[in-house]
Amino acid sequence: AHILPSYFLITRSYRTVRSILPMLAPLLILLPLLATAEVDYPQCDDKVDNIVRIFNSPGSENLPVQLSNVSMTTYDANFQPSCNTTGGDITFPGSASLYQGMMTVTSKFDTTFVTLKLTLKKNDTETGYVCINGEAQNGVVDDTFCTFDLCDPDVIYALPICEALTQPGVYNLSEKTPFPIYLLFNPIPYENRNLMTGMWKISAEASLGDQRIFDWTFIGTDDSGWVHITKTGVQ
Repeated sequence: AHILPSYFLITRSYRTVRSILPMLAPLLILLPLLATAEVDYPQCDDKVDNIVRIFNSPGSENLPVQLSNVSMTTYDANFQPSCNTTGGDITFPGSASLYQGMMTVTSKFDTTFVTLKLTLKKNDTETGYVCINGEAQNGVVDDTFCTFDLCDPDVIYALPICEALTQPGVYNLSEKTPFPIYLLFNPIPYENRNLMTGMWKISAEASLGDQRIFDWTFIGTDDSGWVHITKTGVQ
């Protein structure tokens, strides 16, 4: 009494499997390939591959904050090394650490409001320059995107740099003396989520009133002048 129903169920299942085998054949052929396929991600060893170099921009040699052989290492939101084909990958949210070289601060500054003006050019003919010396271009973003208070952690957490501006001296970034200098990058606003991902040429000028403090240019490790930015989170 129990054998016949089991027989019919087994027979029906066999016929069902046999009927769909032709449809599964392409997938069965691909399975070994999928199992062995490798994704060619850039190698990303800390302090080797996740590097962005920072230079004094041309014409800024006499400003009160000077860099010498400075590099920063870049990290994602989980503080893991973040890389791209040009070197370090700046991610939002994420972080960076000035880990090598010397920073010299020759004057003491009141960091109540330090204006940071960005110049950003995307490696995309349709976008091009987004900011030039703190002024928005092409209507892609507004001026508040290109100019902001360096010492206000709402945009970029750069308080270690701001603290250094209040304490003249020579900062040995390799030895983290007198203290480590790092940056934290906040999530990119929702409306700019697609704009920011890509290759960029980046420079940043800081000033206090009419006095320029520093002017830095960021370059990857391949001398192309481009630095990759990745948007990994939104507000």
